[in-house]
Amino acid sequence: MPRLERLADAQADWPEFLAMVKRHRIPGLAHRALKPMTGIPEQVRQTLSGWARASILGNLSCIALLSQLDKQFSNSDIRYAVLKGIPLSQQLYGDNSVRQTRDIDLLVAPDDFETAESILLQAGLKRVEPDRELTPQLQKAWFKLRHHFSYVYPKHGITVELHWRLFDNSDIDPGPRVLQELEQVEVSPSISFPVLRRESLLPHLMMHGASHAWCRLKWLSDVAALLAGFSIDDRKNLLRQ
Repeated sequence: MPRLERLADAQADWPEFLAMVKRHRIPGLAHRALKPMTGIPEQVRQTLSGWARASILGNLSCIALLSQLDKQFSNSDIRYAVLKGIPLSQQLYGDNSVRQTRDIDLLVAPDDFETAESILLQAGLKRVEPDRELTPQLQKAWFKLRHHFSYVYPKHGITVELHWRLFDNSDIDPGPRVLQELEQVEVSPSISFPVLRRESLLPHLMMHGASHAWCRLKWLSDVAALLAGFSIDDRKNLLRQ
């Protein structure tokens, strides 16, 4: 914290700081880090606090939709994992409001994809990518070259991505086996969702950040937070895998 306080004392361009916080989608991290510190301009505090409140409200809508889908997946015996989003915030930072969440990513086995998509559509979601019905040939090509379909929940403007694998490149994808060993993360009292084990989560976060050229600090922060939870020996073992 002393190092952070020195950096804050040296910060002269707070509007630029806020612009960078927004650009890199780290308002929750910035708010939590600066909240206990003195010498922060009141306008900066109010702005970060407002963004944090908006994030919490958005998260509540996501949790409600996730809970609805979780129940339907369970009724249909669909094994799934929530990728990133609110559970990742809880998993990495111990607080479901730290990460800014704009969408929901779900991973299911390829054999369960059709049933899972039907559940999403019945829940009121609209498919937006692909935005048209695919012929069997086109769907086969899409499943080979891509790794998800995208949907929108008009009621709250939530985007949901339904994945049949983690990566576009099937040669480096671990396949459905990652769904066999999941962790449960409690995001709210009595509400929990299945997520990837930490050992499977690291390569996923690394590939996701790399695919976007690490253009946002939030992805680097996620990797740093995840690695902080591993011992030195565990990190070495992960690198050897």
